[in-house]
Amino acid sequence: MKQRLPMIIGLIALVAIVVIAIVMINGKKPDNKSANQNANSASHDSQTNDTTTASAVEIKGFTFTPATVKIKAGTKVTWTNKDSAAHTVTLAGNPNLAFTSGSLAKDESYSMTFRKAGTYDYTCDFHADMHGTVVVTD
Repeated sequence: MKQRLPMIIGLIALVAIVVIAIVMINGKKPDNKSANQNANSASHDSQTNDTTTASAVEIKGFTFTPATVKIKAGTKVTWTNKDSAAHTVTLAGNPNLAFTSGSLAKDESYSMTFRKAGTYDYTCDFHADMHGTVVVTD
């Protein structure tokens, strides 16, 4: 029994190391097409009048739903493409601040954290009639 004890302890240690490694790898797995960026400026527009305090926007039917999102500074907004066509989420009308999701295929998402109060207009690079707004308050 005394000879097996070091082997059992070694086996338990090895299993613990493997479990910790798996947890660390899965915990750092990035979301598909997801980014967490800081917004530092402002601008404004909206396709429709629907407004919400939610921080999730669906891209479906060639529209951003809801078209206007009202959030507090420091909140992350996530856009998810539910259309079969590719779309982008691109800040419009502000030369001092630029962000774009790049091309989002169906079920891909893009996220951005808005740190400063302001009104941020965005559009789809592929479909000029698609517009949305994020209104950030302190």
